[in-house]
Amino acid sequence: MGTFSVEFEQGLLDKVDELAQKKLELERQLQNKTGLISAKVLKEELGITGTTLGNWIKADLKVYQSPFESSKKQYFRVSDVINFLSVR
Repeated sequence: MGTFSVEFEQGLLDKVDELAQKKLELERQLQNKTGLISAKVLKEELGITGTTLGNWIKADLKVYQSPFESSKKQYFRVSDVINFLSVR
């Protein structure tokens, strides 16, 4: 038996979905301002694997990472990716 009513759970899920959409929109706005795109989004948009992206990095595609975070999240400048793909 559930602890919460179905209506409460649905309301909670709706709120989580709303917050997730706001987060995505803020990430898009930040990307537009910085010109950076995360590795995850880059792989999704180009339909490539992590192995392919790793090969591109080895072939001198510039990767950006925060020196202050313990996060290993990688970012790429969209213009760098376009230039990299245009030269090859």
